[in-house]
Amino acid sequence: SRRINGCDSVCACPTWVGTGIAGEDNRGFLEQWAFPVGGAGIASAINAMFRRPEELGDALNNGKSLVANCRLLDYLPGKNLWLTSDLVTNVLGWRDQLADLCSFALLLGQRFTFDDFIVQRSSPETYCNQEGIDAFYEWSRKEVEPWL
Repeated sequence: SRRINGCDSVCACPTWVGTGIAGEDNRGFLEQWAFPVGGAGIASAINAMFRRPEELGDALNNGKSLVANCRLLDYLPGKNLWLTSDLVTNVLGWRDQLADLCSFALLLGQRFTFDDFIVQRSSPETYCNQEGIDAFYEWSRKEVEPWL
């Protein structure tokens, strides 16, 4: 997230939502397991748009947090060790594979840990990778350019 011309930006994660993002063949599976599009599925985006800056805190303007809608990651023991440690991330190179497993666990368990409004710390890989941040920003800007 960045600040442009007096406009605040917020990072938000809807987790898994029952849409066609995984292709139409997988829509039924996502509709069964993921959050519904209405309600929980849009809660984090709505919160990101309409909460006051003091509520959003570090999720605002290039912060190290994001607006979420599920607390499942809060209950995963050792997640900092196996998702952000130097051993797993740089030495073994397993971070992405473990994150994929974590995302599947999130899909299966997110409905049990929904909360209306969460500001959750993001992983260092999302805010310490300036090249990735810049690439995502440029892609995002291009995507929304027709509406700017």
